[in-house]
Amino acid sequence: MINRWPQLRSLLADRRGAVLPIVATGMLAMGGVAALAVDVSRAYTVQNELQTTVDAAALAAAHDLRDPALALRTAQRIIETRFPRATHGTVFDAADFVIGTWDPDGRAFTADSTRPNALRLTVRRATANGNPEPTSFGRLIGYPTLDLEASATATVRSSLPLCLLALNPTAKNALEAAGSTEIVAEDCVVYSNSNDSDAIHARSGASITASAVCAHGGVRGAHRITPAPETGCPRLADPLTALPTPTRWPPNHCDYTDGNFSGAMVQLNPGIYCGGINVSSGTTVRLRSGVYQLIDAPFTSASNTTIRGEGVVIHLRGSNGRIELSGTPDLDLSAPTSGDYAGVVFYAGRSQSGVTHTITGNVDMKIDGTLYAPTGRVEYTGNSRAAITMLVADTIKFNGNSGFQRNAHLTDVPIPTGFAGVGAATRVVLVR
Repeated sequence: MINRWPQLRSLLADRRGAVLPIVATGMLAMGGVAALAVDVSRAYTVQNELQTTVDAAALAAAHDLRDPALALRTAQRIIETRFPRATHGTVFDAADFVIGTWDPDGRAFTADSTRPNALRLTVRRATANGNPEPTSFGRLIGYPTLDLEASATATVRSSLPLCLLALNPTAKNALEAAGSTEIVAEDCVVYSNSNDSDAIHARSGASITASAVCAHGGVRGAHRITPAPETGCPRLADPLTALPTPTRWPPNHCDYTDGNFSGAMVQLNPGIYCGGINVSSGTTVRLRSGVYQLIDAPFTSASNTTIRGEGVVIHLRGSNGRIELSGTPDLDLSAPTSGDYAGVVFYAGRSQSGVTHTITGNVDMKIDGTLYAPTGRVEYTGNSRAAITMLVADTIKFNGNSGFQRNAHLTDVPIPTGFAGVGAATRVVLVR
């Protein structure tokens, strides 16, 4: 047997050969790092694509925020275009679409489907979705996939509040000014949801002046409207759809059954008025703060009457629950400053159908708050004048020498939260 030990010992003692395994190990490590760099670079690119896509989708969807179902479809369309489901799996679904409110002071988003002014979208390439981003070399060290996620929050901001809105989606002349009517809506928006070619109609000597005038359908008499009206505007959701209905309890209870009030001075308390409120000529009525429920009976006032009240909500219920003012009444009411009905003075029930609220003659109406009749028609005729912060109804008509002027109040009566972001001249911004 040949003894090889001397030769082996000589080889191990030779330091020139020791560098070879070190170099080999180093090259292997450098190759691993380079391989991982390829995976990281690819993940970074996909992450950027996810973020860019969700940003674009959030901005586009927020323009349709007044119709959440449409906003969701808009987001899905944009995301699906860049990340087709057939190729990338479920990157985004309905659960990743959240509408809510954005608080700019606290920079906080809160999920809220009742009065949204913002939305948040999230897109994912993740194990939980069954579509993680695969790696080419990371799997060699125990990372076969990477989870990637991007989100964006967009909010709608408007410098112009809404002051006149006709909700009816199809009515001809849904918002109409006729005769020598003057509608002056400074620093606010006049809007009609109707798809009719006469969604807004300014007739004969009537005029409409506002910061913006917008109709889903068409406009007639546009030369009598300043500035030039816009058409094809998206429909607005009812901004007060979340307003609760006052509870009548017990169900058949009445606090007052005789609705006729007369005398030099009458003071009324909140409660359930089964006979309505009818103010006789020569009477001054003071309404204490609170909710007045008129059960299937009208709110009426004759000539030479005065009606005052602060922090007042008048809820009109049933087929005969309506506003009916004529002659020369002087009406000055302001809304509550807090609670469910903050900013609302007149509230006609949603269950009503075919009710017309009439203000005619020489009525002097000052409403520091909202007149809200979502299923009713509001008509001003004669020489009646309306100074109202906001008027929302199914249809609205001004005729004769009547007029509307936005009551830009200097009190602490708030604009109802539901009106946030529904006016024209809005802008959509990414906030997160």
